[in-house]
Amino acid sequence: MTTPWYSQIIGTGSYLPKKIMTNHDLEAIVATTDQWITERTGIKERHIADPQEATSDLAVEAAKKALAAAGIQAEELDLLVVGTQTPDMTFPSTACLVQAKLGAKKAFAFDLSAACSGFIYALSVADQYLKSGKYQYALVIGAEVISRILDWTDRSTCVIFGDGAGAVVLKRTEEKRGILSSHLHSDGQFWDLICMPGGGSRLPISEMILSDRLNFLKMKGSETYKIAVRNLEEVAWEALNHHQISIEKLSFMIPHQANIRIIRALAERLKLPEEKVVINIDRCGNTSAASIPLALDEAVRAGKIKKGDYLLFIAFGAGLTWGASVVGQGSQYVGMGKELAEAYPEAREIFALADRALNRHMASLCFEGPADQLNQTSNTQPAILTASIAAHAVLKKHFPTPPQWIAGHSLGEYTALVAAGGISFEEAVRLVARRGELMQKAVPEGAGAMAAILGLNRSVVESLCRESSFAGVVAPANYNTPEQIVIAGERKAVEVASKKAEEAGAKKVVPLSVSVPSHCILMEPAAVELKKYIEKVPFRDLNLGLVNNADARELRKSDDIKHSLIRQISAPLLWVDSVLLMIEKGVTTFVEIGPGRVLSGLIKRINRQVEVFSVEDGQTLENTVKKLKG
Repeated sequence: MTTPWYSQIIGTGSYLPKKIMTNHDLEAIVATTDQWITERTGIKERHIADPQEATSDLAVEAAKKALAAAGIQAEELDLLVVGTQTPDMTFPSTACLVQAKLGAKKAFAFDLSAACSGFIYALSVADQYLKSGKYQYALVIGAEVISRILDWTDRSTCVIFGDGAGAVVLKRTEEKRGILSSHLHSDGQFWDLICMPGGGSRLPISEMILSDRLNFLKMKGSETYKIAVRNLEEVAWEALNHHQISIEKLSFMIPHQANIRIIRALAERLKLPEEKVVINIDRCGNTSAASIPLALDEAVRAGKIKKGDYLLFIAFGAGLTWGASVVGQGSQYVGMGKELAEAYPEAREIFALADRALNRHMASLCFEGPADQLNQTSNTQPAILTASIAAHAVLKKHFPTPPQWIAGHSLGEYTALVAAGGISFEEAVRLVARRGELMQKAVPEGAGAMAAILGLNRSVVESLCRESSFAGVVAPANYNTPEQIVIAGERKAVEVASKKAEEAGAKKVVPLSVSVPSHCILMEPAAVELKKYIEKVPFRDLNLGLVNNADARELRKSDDIKHSLIRQISAPLLWVDSVLLMIEKGVTTFVEIGPGRVLSGLIKRINRQVEVFSVEDGQTLENTVKKLKG
C-alpha cells in the first residue's frame, strides 16, 4: 500500500523593512486623514522598503529566520517557491535569486503569481510535491515590495498597502498532521477589479501608459469587497467541512490582511470570535502574498499557536483568485493520549490494558507512530477507542457520578458503552480491532466513496440518492446536522449523487478522504462477520440511557445493544435524532470525550442553546473541569 505523506510546517520566519510610514505621514503626501484610513481599512502604519531593497532581499531575510526555526540548512532544501506579484524583474524568477543568495543549490525554484492569494497557492503546490514522496523539504515564501507599483496620488490604494515577507519550511512526514488540504478557486471574468494594466505584453510601457498612470495598481474597492466576503465565506466552509472541523474546534483563522472590514465581516459570517482571528493589518497594512506567512510567524513567536491547533489560512486577490488551507491533525494522530498518560496513572493504565488485550504495543503506536500504521483502519479504531477511554478515566476522577445519558458517533458508540459499564474495555478494544479489519476487507480499496452534502435537507438528499441508484449503491450514511448529510456507496454512484446535489442547490458537496464507505449496505459482509464475533462477547445491561446510532432510541438491555452494534455498521447514523432525543430528555450540557473534537461542532449546529465541552488533552481537561465545577 502506498504511504500517505503529509507536509508539516516546521519553521516560520518574517521580515519587515525598517522604514515605517504612518497615516500621519500619508496626510502630507495625499488628500487623506488618519481617521479616514483607520475607519475604512483598520491600518495605522505600514512598512516601506528602502530604495536599495528588492523583493528577493525581503524574501531572503524571512527565509533565513524560517530555516533557523526549522533547524535545517538551505543546502537541504529540495524545493523553493515564491508567491509574489512584485518580482525583482520579469525574469529570471525571484525564487532563483533567493536560491542563489541562500545557497540552496539542491533546490529547484520558481515563482507563482496569484496576487494576494499567492502564498496559499504556493503552499498548496509545495504540499503536493512533498506528498509525492519524492522530496523532503520545501521553502515557501510570500514576499512583496508593493510600494513600487502604487500610485502615490491615489488615496484609494496607496494608503492600503505595505511591504514585507513571510516564509515557512515544510517537511514531508508520515504523520497525519500539518497541511490537511488546500481549496483553490479563480474567476478571470473579474480580472479588472484589481489589476495593473500597463507594463505587460498587452500594454507595454510607453509615454501614454506612463501619462495615464496605467503602470500602477488599480482597484475597484466596493465591488471587490462584496465578492471577497461572499467567496471567502464559501471557501472557509468548504475547507472546514471537508474535515468536519467546527468553528468551536478551529483554533485560529489567519486571513489575508486585506482590510479590517473584510476580516470582521468574514468572522461575523462564520460566527468566529475575534480572539480566534490573527490580525496585524493595523501595523503592517496589506502586504499581499506576504500577509498570511507574516501574521503566522508573529503568532508563532508570540506563543499563540501551539502544537495540535487547527488553523485556517484564507486569502482573496487579483485574478480573481481565492483559497483556503487547513492546517492541523486528523482525528487519529501520532501523540494522541500521550499528554494525559504522562500526567495521570488512570490514563496510563488504560493504554497498558490495551497493550495486553491486543498483544501489541498500542501505547507506542499512539504516542510514537509510525503514522502509516496508525492510519490503517484496523489500528485506527482501537487507537481512538483507547485514547477516548483514557480521557474518560481521567474525567471520571473529577466527576465520579455517571452522566444521565450517553451516546457515541459511529466508533464512539463503543466508547459510550465502555463508559456506561455495558462492556469491559478489554473486550471492547478487541471488538473494535476486529470491526476495523472486517470493514477494511468488505470493499476493495478505491471502490467505495463518501461525500458530505451541505445545505440540503434529509428528504432531498434521500431523493437524490434514489435517483442516482442506477449508477450503483449510494445512500445517506451520516445524518450529522439538519443540513450536513454524508452519503456513502460505490464511487460512481456517489459521484452522480454529488453532481445532482450541486444541481439541486447544495451549498457545498465535499468528497471525504476515507478508506471505506462506512454505514451503507456495502458494509453488510462486515456486519455478517461481526455478528459471529459479537455474539461471543459478554455485555451487561445498563443503569443509564444509551442513545443508539441506528435507531436514535434509548437502549439498556444487553441483547438490544448487541443487535444495534451489528446493524450500525451497515445502517445510517441518526446523529441529529440522537442529540434531539437527549435534549428532549432534559440534557443541556454535552461533554465530548476523545481525540478530534468533531462532535462538539455538530451538536452546536443542531442546537446552539446547549453547552458543549470536550476532553482530549490536559488543556481541554482543565478547561472543562473548571467550567463544569463553576
